[in-house]
Formats: sequence, C-alpha cells, structure tokens
Amino acid sequence: MPIITLTTDLGESDYYAGSIKGFILSQCQDAQIVDITHHIKPFDIFHAAFVLRNIIQDFPAGTVHIVSVSSDRNKNKRFVLLQYQKQFLLGIDNGLFSIAFDALPDVVFNLPVLDRMKLSFAGRDILAYYACRIALGHKPESIGQRMKQITSLSLFNPIIDQHSIKGHIIYIDHYENLMVNINKELFEQERKDRSFDILISRNDSINSISKYYDDVPSGEKLAIFNAAGYLEIAINKGNAAGLLGLKKGDAVIINFKV
Repeated sequence: MPIITLTTDLGESDYYAGSIKGFILSQCQDAQIVDITHHIKPFDIFHAAFVLRNIIQDFPAGTVHIVSVSSDRNKNKRFVLLQYQKQFLLGIDNGLFSIAFDALPDVVFNLPVLDRMKLSFAGRDILAYYACRIALGHKPESIGQRMKQITSLSLFNPIIDQHSIKGHIIYIDHYENLMVNINKELFEQERKDRSFDILISRNDSINSISKYYDDVPSGEKLAIFNAAGYLEIAINKGNAAGLLGLKKGDAVIINFKV
C-alpha cells in the first residue's frame, strides 16, 4: 500500500485539500494518504521546510511526499521530483527543498507541465498527478527530465564567537513555543562546561536548560532542547510568543561566562 503525504498551505476550510485527496484516490485507490499539515502559513516556504525537515525521517522508504506551498503563485517556476533517502518529494523549485535538508537530494527531475494541467491548482493537477504515477510504480526517469541542481536558499546560520552564540527564532509552533536555529550539538560544542545566560530580550534571560516543561512552575519561561534537537523557548502551560513579545526572526543570544 503506497503512502502519499500532504504538506500544504491550503487550510481546511475550503475544498482544496479534499479535492487533492479525492484526485489521489481516483488515480491510486490503494494509496494511504497522510495529512502532515494543511496549515503551513500561506506562501511561507521556511515554515514548510522546517516541518518537512522534522518528519521525513519517520516515514518508510518509498513514501511519496507532496509539498504544495506557494505553488499556484509561481507560474514561471519549475515543478520537481526529488529522490532523498529512498523517499520521493514533489513540489515547486522555489528553494524550499534546499533549506529542508542538510544534504543534497540524490536525484532531481524536472516535471513537465502538460496542456491539460491547470497551473491555478498545481497541487492537484501537477503534483498529485505525478505523485500517483510514482506511487503506482512508474520510474522517475519515465516521468521527468533529470536536473543537475535545484534553486538554493539559505537559512540564517548562528553567529559564533569565543563567548557567545547568536541565533534567530526560525519557527513558532501551535503552542507559540519558539524554535531557535541553535541545536544541542552546537550548544554543547561551544559551551565547554561553562555556565551561560540565554538572552531572549534586552532585559530578559534564562540561565538553565530544562529537561521537561514542568521543571518550572506554570507560567514561568524555560529553555529546552526539543525532540527535533533545536533550542526552544517556552512558557510552561503558556504562550511564549505572545507573552514574551517575540516573533520569527528575533535574535536569541547565548552568552557563556568566563
């Protein structure tokens, strides 16, 4: 039973997501459709890349991932099929895949836009169509033309010096927890057993890493390395983004004490 996942910015109040799923089932009746999310912020490829980066390792080889984000507003862009870690990903070549993964995809194919396909609903007519072809066993070489590279973008990398790491908030989840582009490996590498302060605003800081959210009383802020390995700023049973007045792109600085 082929697995086809959906990651989109379509929402669920309209018919779009349902139409894509109905199309998939009409083409590939045995498909197991998995909704990753339809609540990517509209046109936010960085949000989509963060989600994709943290789910793909949980799926088995052969899974087909449709990533339909900002796909209907870029008529001059290419649609692509990627093979990555024995899985298949389909989306628009808008830089999303370059920031979703640390390694380059194994192979990339340019997907042709046929006359009958509607660019106004590319998630269904282009991406879902080719996803079904792959799920039914068609070889990528029989579907698209091999490409040498995809559009490349870059996330803000942390800035490191002898006594600090400067990162940025890259994602805010449903609970308004704040993910920072500093991972645990980098933190431990630069810490060297030193004490530290995590500066989250000019006059607000955290000086410890919690293991659990309830290590602090309800309503208190904390720092934790989440399941994805990223530094997360949260409030136990509270909404950190709103209560701390922080947003995506804001700086978070870890100062190590001498």
